[in-house]
Amino acid sequence: MANTKEKAMNKPNTEETFFEQYNRYLVRFPFLMNGVQAAIIATCGCLASQSINGLKEYDWLEVRTMALINFAFMTPLLVIFMGYLNDNYSNIYAKLFIDQFLFSPFFNAGIIALRLFLLGSEVSSIPAEVIAVLPKAIMSAWMFWIPTRFLIMSYIAPDFHLLVGAMSGFVWNIIFSMILSGK
Repeated sequence: MANTKEKAMNKPNTEETFFEQYNRYLVRFPFLMNGVQAAIIATCGCLASQSINGLKEYDWLEVRTMALINFAFMTPLLVIFMGYLNDNYSNIYAKLFIDQFLFSPFFNAGIIALRLFLLGSEVSSIPAEVIAVLPKAIMSAWMFWIPTRFLIMSYIAPDFHLLVGAMSGFVWNIIFSMILSGK
């Protein structure tokens, strides 16, 4: 019986809608599905921010770097962390506090440091560069992500938190890129 049920979970049903198939794969492969969609959205956000900043040619190294960070660093941490929050806390305000004031500063520092490393900054200069940009990044992140995360946690099913967060990240990538470029 369990073997038949397992086969049914693995085999696409031709009567399923796209949304049902997507949801099934999202539940079955959360790291891969969320990672791919986050990388695609980050790529679009980087390209948009570069266009807004008036670059004549796209900086493909920056685009690839941010796509890789979203896929390989941010998504795995967020899948695990958001799962932890959803499993252990029912109060939205507790989740928001832990997410934004305990997790977010270290998470943002990690993203900035990893970005600098992957873009070829001298390793010894990375801590000073992170410290220089982190306060502005955190304050901007709080202004953007506290209301965004509140709305996501209040109105979106947990399986879709990362997708909606990644879509919101499109706007955040534009803001974050401007912070990192000093504009």
